[in-house]
Amino acid sequence: MGVIIPTINTVTEPEFNAMRPE
Repeated sequence: MGVIIPTINTVTEPEFNAMRPE
């Protein structure tokens, strides 16, 4: 997953991957 900010650390993997530019 790379670097994750504590602020968005609560988001799930699929959600974090969806909000990512890549």
